[in-house]
Parts: sequence; C-alpha cells; structure tokens
Amino acid sequence: MKRLAGIAALLALQLPVLAVAADIGADGTTIIRIEERSVPGFSKQTVVPATQYLGFDAEDIRVKGLSLHFYGWGRVDLADDSSESTKPRSTDGNFSYGYLQYRFDKANAGLKAGRFFVYEGVAAEQVDGVYARTDLNKGFTVSAFGGIPVKLDRASSSKGKYIGGGRLGYRYGGILDLGLSGLLEGDSPTPYGKDKRQLAGVDLWLSPHRMVELSGRSSYNGTTEEVAEHSYLLALRPLSGLTAAVSYTDIRLKDYFTFTNTPSSLFNPNNDEKYRSHGLTATYRITQLPFPAEVSLDYKHYKRDSKGNSDRYGGELRLTPVEKLSTGLAVARIAAANGIMSYSEVRAYGLYYTGRYSVNLDAIANIYDEKVYGKKNAYEVTGGCGYQVTPALRVSGEATYADNPWYDGDVRGLLRVTYSYNNKKGAAQ
Repeated sequence: MKRLAGIAALLALQLPVLAVAADIGADGTTIIRIEERSVPGFSKQTVVPATQYLGFDAEDIRVKGLSLHFYGWGRVDLADDSSESTKPRSTDGNFSYGYLQYRFDKANAGLKAGRFFVYEGVAAEQVDGVYARTDLNKGFTVSAFGGIPVKLDRASSSKGKYIGGGRLGYRYGGILDLGLSGLLEGDSPTPYGKDKRQLAGVDLWLSPHRMVELSGRSSYNGTTEEVAEHSYLLALRPLSGLTAAVSYTDIRLKDYFTFTNTPSSLFNPNNDEKYRSHGLTATYRITQLPFPAEVSLDYKHYKRDSKGNSDRYGGELRLTPVEKLSTGLAVARIAAANGIMSYSEVRAYGLYYTGRYSVNLDAIANIYDEKVYGKKNAYEVTGGCGYQVTPALRVSGEATYADNPWYDGDVRGLLRVTYSYNNKKGAAQ
C-alpha cells in the first residue's frame, strides 16, 4: 500500500507541469449500479455501488517521445456492501497502471518505468518496475523487465518479492514471428509454501500465405520440471468472406496453476490432471442478401480427467436489415458429462443507433436438462438507451430483470456517464 501511495503521489505532483507542456488526453467513466438481491435463506439486500474509472495520457512531455500514462478506479457503496466478500468493504479501488515511457526515434526502442502490464511470451504480469525493448539487426528483437510483482489481492501475500523476465524474438518479413521467453519470480507463494516461480516458453506466429495464419505458444514450468501448456490456433481464409479456425489446447493444471492465488477454485493446482480441448469455428459473410449479414458456427470438445468429456455446439446469425440497426440470434447446446451441467441456450439482441441516440435490447434464456435448486429454466432481459450530450459527454442507462435458480428476484439498473478530454498543443477539443 505504501508503494502504491508513493507512485500515485509522484504522478500527482507531475500533473500541473505536464498540463502546460504536453498533448493531453483524459477519459473517465462513472457507473452507478442499483441492484436488489434476494437469495433464498438470506435477507434481502439493496446494493448501490458508485464506481469511477479514470485514465490520463500526456504525450511529448517537453521532450518528443516522452509520455505519461495513468489508469485507475475507485468504488464507494451508497447502500449495502456490494463486495460479496467475507470481509465487508464499503470502499475499494485499484491503481491499474501509471508509468513514464520514452520512445526512441530508431529501432522501435522504448523504456517504461512505474506500474505497467507486460505481455512478453510466457509473461502476462502487472509489475512495479522498469521495462525496455528494441529491435536488433537481422530481424531479431529483445525485451526485458524487472521489478516487484503487483499483488492481485492487496490484503494477502499472493505474489513474490521480485520478478524479472524477457523475450528474444526473430521476425522474417510479414511471414514469421518466433519468440523464446522466460520469467523468474522470487519467494512466490504456492499451496506448499514459497518457491521460485520459473517459466520458459516459445511463441509462434506464422503466415506463409494470406489465407493461412498459425499462432500459439508452449510453456514449461521450471519449478515442477514439467510442460505446463500447449495452445495453438490455425486460421484459414480459403474464400472471400469465409474464415475458419481450428484450435487446440493442452494444459497440465498442476504445472500451469502452481502459483495461482485462487487455490480453492476450479483451477486448483492440487488437481494433478490434464485439461484438453479442441474446436472449430467458421464464419461466412453472406453477400447474396440486399443487406449486411453474417453467419457463424462453432464446435468445441473439452476433456478433463476428473470431469469427463463435454461438448459445445453453437450458431449465430447477425443481420443489419436496415441502416443503423444491428440484430442477432444465437443458439447453443452444452452437453456436459453430467446432466446438471447440460443445458441449451437461446439469445436474441438488437441495437439501433443514430448520431446521438441509441436503444438496445438483449434477451437470453437457458434451459437445463435437470432442475437446479428447483428450477429448470433461467432467463434475463436487458434494455437500455443512450444519449450523446456533446462530442465528449455521453449518458446511458440499462435495466435488467432476471429469473434464475440462484435468486428469487433479480432486478438491476445501471447509470453510466462517459466523458473524454483532448488538448493538442493547447487547443481544447
């Protein structure tokens, strides 16, 4: 918390100077939810959380290429506690990122310092530290980062003391991008104590022809000394308007989630088993109709050692019958290994928008093979509208009514205000 407050204070001190010197962009969203909760066996609750999201970007701060970026959110409950946690928390917030960045004129090189997200090969982390990358000769690239991992739950010790990693890549024209990456986190918590979190991986993007694209990654857990994951996607575009994709995933839960901070979840690393899936999706843009239309079909097979086999079949039709009106109808069937998890799903939706107004309606229903808490069906209907007050200010709202096995009555409302500000060299927009 002290580290978080220190970074926020440092950024706040910079704002008056930056406001004069830089190209500035800021955006914010205010969301107020209103929800009545009626769970069988528990007293009714009225929750009214007000959440403020705020982002800020300042480009070319006195020096071309130097920029500042910030994003965070805060919430306060105006009625009952909304956190659904064993520890009531009427206020909450998070500093998602805030960093200084410098982009060099050459070699696509850059530096970051502060709190940021990094996605480099096996690394998908939130870090307080520094990051650097650059292109090298002959198509090679290199990146590296280091610092202190940001805890996902600020009340626990779900992260280690330090973290570092990097990726060495090779690009060949617009055909190939191949990377080798690694990550090391010290004193990282596991279900059995603390250990070094060590990951290594290879990632691939290959497109030898515009009709073919292969991407994916494999990772190795150096702590458990086992392969953690294979995940690949092959996309094909054999005809104009037609895209087909085949996916394959193979995850060893024990090795993939060894350092998870949710040990009691479905992804419990104590489950020494495999999770595998493969699927096929196909999307076709229909050009024979007098208006835009698209149809998609999908199938996916799941296999988990302890749960058995499951399948999902689905299809969706998207139409724009008149200008500014988008509609869709989707159906799906989930056939699980046991009946209580098997159900069929139907969804219909529509959105009409003009330059300043918008109206949307969305309805979804699930029909279970077996009753869940005495009910065999669940449905939810959401309607909303929006109005663009000015080019920078928009107001919108939604209301939802649902009936499902988990709530006697589920009524929700939402009010959203979004606004943005841009100032290019002192000229407000």
